Amino acid sequence: MVKITELPCEIITEILEQGTARSIIAAAHSCRYIRNCFFERPSLAGRAVLRQIPERLLPYAVAALYADTLPTPRTEAMVHDLIDKLCPALIPASISLVRFLGLGNLSKLEDRHNIIHAMALDYANEARDFMQTTNMRVPSPGTLQLSENEYLRFCRAFYRVEIFHSVERPKPVGPFRPHAWNDGKYYLDAIPAYDREQIACVLEYQERLLLNSVQEVLAHDVAMGHIGVNYVRAHDDNVIQNWLALGLRFLVKITGDLSYDEKKRLLHSNYGPGELIDLWKSTDMARNWLDVDVKFADDPWIRNKNGKLVHVFRRSVDAMDLDRGPREAFLRSILGPTPIDFISCHGLRDRAYVLWDMDRLVQLEAGWTRAAPTGSHLCGEEPQPSRLSLSLRRAPADKALEESFQARKEIWDKGGSGYWSADDLSKVVWGGERWAPYELPEDW
Repeated sequence: MVKITELPCEIITEILEQGTARSIIAAAHSCRYIRNCFFERPSLAGRAVLRQIPERLLPYAVAALYADTLPTPRTEAMVHDLIDKLCPALIPASISLVRFLGLGNLSKLEDRHNIIHAMALDYANEARDFMQTTNMRVPSPGTLQLSENEYLRFCRAFYRVEIFHSVERPKPVGPFRPHAWNDGKYYLDAIPAYDREQIACVLEYQERLLLNSVQEVLAHDVAMGHIGVNYVRAHDDNVIQNWLALGLRFLVKITGDLSYDEKKRLLHSNYGPGELIDLWKSTDMARNWLDVDVKFADDPWIRNKNGKLVHVFRRSVDAMDLDRGPREAFLRSILGPTPIDFISCHGLRDRAYVLWDMDRLVQLEAGWTRAAPTGSHLCGEEPQPSRLSLSLRRAPADKALEESFQARKEIWDKGGSGYWSADDLSKVVWGGERWAPYELPEDW
């Protein structure tokens, strides 16, 4: 039998042309000979990636790749150019670009999409499971089958977070580290309020992944107590937000199967103080789009002469944006006694509430809101999630955290490091070399 390495490259490429290779990373890693064929015919690898990434997500995949290469400091013109790449009308241009990218960039595209695909499905299932624990009307567990638009909507929100973080990503820590760029507002202003809330849902999910993985380090490492990393109020903590801004690959690495010491070293080596990479501030719904001066950017839906809600830009937006589910869920959540500043208190983002289709919300009977707007399809009394208010849940944790900070700062000031516990100091190391976090000057 002829070995694959004895076949001419032309025959290998002919086999690959048949579309049997869906993953260029797997194929290239399986055999150096196949990898060389990809190098000789990069369009083959491009077609493999195009089979894997839905074309409606391609503008976002390409923009995320482009954002990684932007020089620093970023300029307003660069960000506007990036935004321009996200138009659905540019899907053909994105397809053409992908076909002729080099193998290295194609591998980055595929790797990022694989991560987003896995996280999107994990978040969707987690949200569905959470709804089942807090609403008896939600159907019994089974395999969650996302609609095409739901799948694309979840993935797009992850891409949007990654693009924002790529634009705002800090330079390596040092005395000349600049403040965070403010260009993100240009990126987010053009999308509806409920789309910004989709981004907030994904960011909260990523925060949860990070904290679930590293909370032991943050709660017990003496150096982390000295710095004062506030894992109870992660939204407001510069250091945690800077770790998240390192992007999906860092998140996958830190949440992997690592020991306590490995996670600690990874956090230490990627620590950076300074201005907050404040995606939370940028997703803030400061413009009240329910006012009479409503802007189309905030809510692009109007009623036509027949009283039917229609999307102003329906001819130029993606089909997933013509489903009223996200808008209905968002509108419903803020018309009740749930102020927009307290959305996170009521578990709405745990339910991925602005990422489902309208049909899904009706099916689930949406047991996570307090009031429905006139004419809503989601009216009716519904059970509420059994959650304490955020302030009540945080109060004991805040007190314990402050006591922990105080104890660990005292140990640090006396030259200690290592693992601290309130009732056990046996793992504290005194003297010797220890990690020294870079600290900004007081007038920073």
